[in-house]
Amino acid sequence: MKVLQEIKIPQESVNDEYVSVVQMFFENNEFVEIGDVLIELESSKTIFAIESQVDGYIKYFCKEEQDVSVGEIIIQIFDQIVENQLVEVKKTHLLFEEKIENTIFSKKALLYIEQNNIDNSKFKNFDFVNLDDVFLILGLKNSSKNEEKTQKTIQINVDETKVLLEDISKNKKREIDYLKAVQYANLNSLVNINIDTKGLFLKINPHLKYLKNSLLPVIIFETSKLLKKYPEFNAYFVDNQIAIFKDINVGFAIDMDNGLKTVKISDTVSKSIQQIEKEVFELSNKYIDNKLSVDDLSDITFTITDLSSEGASSFVPLINKNNSAIIGVSANDEKLDRTTISLAFDHRVTAGKKATIFLRELKNRIESYAQRESNEIDKSIKCYKCFKSLNDDFNDVGFLKVVVKNGQEKYICQTCFTGF
Repeated sequence: MKVLQEIKIPQESVNDEYVSVVQMFFENNEFVEIGDVLIELESSKTIFAIESQVDGYIKYFCKEEQDVSVGEIIIQIFDQIVENQLVEVKKTHLLFEEKIENTIFSKKALLYIEQNNIDNSKFKNFDFVNLDDVFLILGLKNSSKNEEKTQKTIQINVDETKVLLEDISKNKKREIDYLKAVQYANLNSLVNINIDTKGLFLKINPHLKYLKNSLLPVIIFETSKLLKKYPEFNAYFVDNQIAIFKDINVGFAIDMDNGLKTVKISDTVSKSIQQIEKEVFELSNKYIDNKLSVDDLSDITFTITDLSSEGASSFVPLINKNNSAIIGVSANDEKLDRTTISLAFDHRVTAGKKATIFLRELKNRIESYAQRESNEIDKSIKCYKCFKSLNDDFNDVGFLKVVVKNGQEKYICQTCFTGF
């Protein structure tokens, strides 16, 4: 008997330590062909499928709704049917052995069964048996597990006559895990700053196609430039060291009908505001259609969460796992012409002074979009493509002199030159 293919849980997201089994499409010992979808798995951010790369007979080492650690072997495909033979699968944490027909036992379950002389036939209808299943069948409680939980959590007395208990979703459980990974150190801090938006949207809106009256594309664009200058905000704390990302992949949070997800704009620092706006729009549509890929949700090095459309005047954003900072964007106060942006940061990686400098520089960059040139500029100089003058220019850098095809020298504005 030969193993033709062995499938382990992949590290699809940098944040994931385990994934959940959503659906298995075959029974053990069924024949599968190349390209068949064998299993669907759910990571912290998306659902993805794994296909067969060979023809052969499948053997699962997991069950539906089970949480499986990254790196664990979940499937083997053999060149012949596996019938009542000992199958050993070395895994990161567990050793599974088949003892009765197609039932698979975890190492802990098998050890407990043997030590207590328990009849294996009690589990003949199971595909997979772990220690919890053994206790369940025997009508016992897993005392060691309960003791562990007692040591790690604070017990809260709940009067079920006064409340209705409702389980939280797996996505919310993972969200809690990833957020507390940074918050547990209790060394996070927050700085806020107000952005003067007077005249800002009048300058920005003509150059935005999808996101009118939104600062998000500009904030993403300018933040990516600052992350190159201040790499400690494009990093995270680990084992008394600071891990600085080589790439700059700014993510932005979306929370609508499909739950909270943070999606990535790859290599953000190389993209224009127009390109960023387009990607924000396209990724938002993919979220709505539930078509986000694993790549869309992985390797995010810095996060921005925008609650401006919800009317929040200010809030405290929570830093994601494997990040050192996050920006929160609040609603624009139309009476005061200002928007509050917040920077939450991990004090183990940087300090309040550096965070304040970072935020103040971001403020100056954003407000510069509303600035005009002085009235003393040469109004006779116009862009040869859009015909606007220096006085009307959206960008305060100025015009460039270029040579057109017929050899004439002309001027072009930054907007036409960069495509924004």
